[in-house]
Amino acid sequence: MYTALLITPAGDVQEITVYSPSAINAILRDSCVDCLTSNDGVIDFWFRSAVAGRYRPNQQATGLLLSVTTFSVRTVPLLYGSVIVCSKSSDGRLLGLTTQDRRGLRDPGRLRRMWLHRRFRHARGWAPPSFDRHHVEH
Repeated sequence: MYTALLITPAGDVQEITVYSPSAINAILRDSCVDCLTSNDGVIDFWFRSAVAGRYRPNQQATGLLLSVTTFSVRTVPLLYGSVIVCSKSSDGRLLGLTTQDRRGLRDPGRLRRMWLHRRFRHARGWAPPSFDRHHVEH
């Protein structure tokens, strides 16, 4: 039994208990989930393998991911839908989040939050280019 955090797209953070990696799939209600890990290899961010636009953006979880990795504001992957944050041992087994792990999950700061908000706003308005229109230069 391991303590983890469930972060919803609305920014709500709830402490949950997970028993195994398969429990993470059940909680996220998806048979295929992806995982990103912090620089020190201890904190995992589990999320649905989703296409942008299908789920609501999760700015809170993306900001926390930014704070524990070397991603820049421009390169951090934008997370969508609910995200589970938990820790793991050096051999890859799930562990509960410790007080030290929680301290590592910090707010990215006002300026970085502003840039993330801007990236999410542009990601929502983006659509693939239409192949019906052709641009011809003269």
